[in-house]
Amino acid sequence: MNFLLFHNNYIKISSSNILKYIALDLVGNKSPVYSQTYTINKITPKIVKPNPEYCAINIPLTKPLTITFNENILKGINYNNIYVKNLNTGKPVHIYPNQYPKIH
Repeated sequence: MNFLLFHNNYIKISSSNILKYIALDLVGNKSPVYSQTYTINKITPKIVKPNPEYCAINIPLTKPLTITFNENILKGINYNNIYVKNLNTGKPVHIYPNQYPKIH
């Protein structure tokens, strides 16, 4: 389907698609048609190596927590929602994010 849509806000892309677009200057001259492929990966990364190990006990509160995934991950919109939970109380434990995280 070909149609012209003037858009000056965010475009929600929820599935893999090719987005084709042009630009117009102030007097109406059109740019070439550009296209960008967006691939939506809905497979979540898997934890392959937690340190300390799962269900470890008597871990010093100052020991760093390292989580290795099966793929590189990017700092996304939910990065600040990561938390550690006390299994005895069910309540989150306050953590201090690493000054130099290995997340891009």
